[in-house]
Amino acid sequence: LCRSGYSTVMDLVQLQQTALLIPTPGQTEQEYLARHLHALGWFATMSQDAFMHTRYVDWASGLNDKKPSPVKNKMEPVLSKWLQKLNLR
Repeated sequence: LCRSGYSTVMDLVQLQQTALLIPTPGQTEQEYLARHLHALGWFATMSQDAFMHTRYVDWASGLNDKKPSPVKNKMEPVLSKWLQKLNLR
């Protein structure tokens, strides 16, 4: 259970964890991220207002077995080659 801020979502994806995302009201980027990631099946989402008026949370039913895939570090091969060149000189 967390907000759908960019850094929170990045942490969850890297940890391959899912969550119920509740965007901060009025934060359009959080609302967009929550909807987009829900459409991918990675996260469930609910508005803050709906959450405050819900007696129970059955958010897991909104998820499938998909887990977020961590983003591979594209700089690692580049840095590795660069470091190898430095060691050769």
